[in-house]
Amino acid sequence: MSFSGIYSSLTTPFDHRGLLYPAKIRHNVSRLNQTTLRGFLSGGETGEGDLLTGDEKRRLWSEVAEAAADDKELLAAVSSPGVAETFELAKAAAELGYKAVLAAAPLDRRTCGDAGKRRLLYFRAAADRSPLPLIVDAGDVGAAGALTPEEIARLTEHANIVTVVCRGDESTVRRCAQALREGFPLIVGSERLLPALLGEVASAALLSMTNAVPFHYLSLEEALRTRETDAAEKLMGCAAVAIEVIDRLGVAGLKHAMDLYGYYGGPPRLPDEPIAETSKSEIETALYELAS
Repeated sequence: MSFSGIYSSLTTPFDHRGLLYPAKIRHNVSRLNQTTLRGFLSGGETGEGDLLTGDEKRRLWSEVAEAAADDKELLAAVSSPGVAETFELAKAAAELGYKAVLAAAPLDRRTCGDAGKRRLLYFRAAADRSPLPLIVDAGDVGAAGALTPEEIARLTEHANIVTVVCRGDESTVRRCAQALREGFPLIVGSERLLPALLGEVASAALLSMTNAVPFHYLSLEEALRTRETDAAEKLMGCAAVAIEVIDRLGVAGLKHAMDLYGYYGGPPRLPDEPIAETSKSEIETALYELAS
């Protein structure tokens, strides 16, 4: 299975009561269909997946699948504390026609035992049981509680683990890429790392800011692919402040950016709160030069 181009890690629209907003799910996906994004991830970290129930994830995936164009590859985030629920969610995604599922290591609150061993066991057991190919979300590689490059390399030996999404500092992600078996694809999961890694050590990118400004990042990807260095540097320079602001303000900030560009962002889900008015002005200024 190959992965290339730019995938969007979708936000999840909620109404004023904090409930899923199906009409706005379809609205956002319909607009993103008009871009050359390779596909969509639903229910991930950007989609506030840890705040969704299992039934809500299934409803979300169904709405996205119905709205998505035929040429878009659909990925479902199935992370759960236990393997049993991860399997049930993966089975639901398969029934809805998704291409692959993504899982991140569950938060480990235990103070004894080998945390690294439990992480590996979780992914291997999930891959054993999943009816769909499994994508490992490695998080900030090498950070506390995250997978190490060595652990990731061991996971790539599993036949049903097909790629890994990495964030973190550039040198650590490069070390991760070097540890992978030959031909195993890597997906970069950070806007900051895109210019340095896409096309060199990463075959694809999974980005959150494509919810608001997809054309900016598609233009950057094209400039990198065609080796138009000056254009790529200019596009990345325009985005640098916006990346810093959205990273700091999180999903609530990203949702406001979406509202500015004609997508539906709406409120984040409690206990997260909408951003302050001063932060809204900051986002508007930071995104001024970016094409949606």
